[in-house]
Amino acid sequence: IKILRASARIYDGEDVGVGAFRFAEEYSKYIPEAMMTQKVLDVAHQLQEKLSDEAYTPPRELTHCTSNNKQRVCSAGKLWKRAEEMRKDDMHDVAGADLIRALLKTGIEVD
Repeated sequence: IKILRASARIYDGEDVGVGAFRFAEEYSKYIPEAMMTQKVLDVAHQLQEKLSDEAYTPPRELTHCTSNNKQRVCSAGKLWKRAEEMRKDDMHDVAGADLIRALLKTGIEVD
């Protein structure tokens, strides 16, 4: 049995989505595919808790979307659409981070 101690990091200018996606890239060969999505979301939730404890605010360009010439926190739907646009442009890391952000959203949001 292999016991893996893994760490996830968020650098200045990043957010939970970026850190969790990096974790997935670095440790995907050690985590069974069937468990990967849940593990990445668990890591994202842990990073989110840690960041809120440290009062870190990620850059607005990662977390905010423009709608009707106003910038506000992206809804899950907007993040999902933005991820799809990034995927089409072969920007898979950015798309993956946006999908993680979308999956972390809770409740009902209105665009």
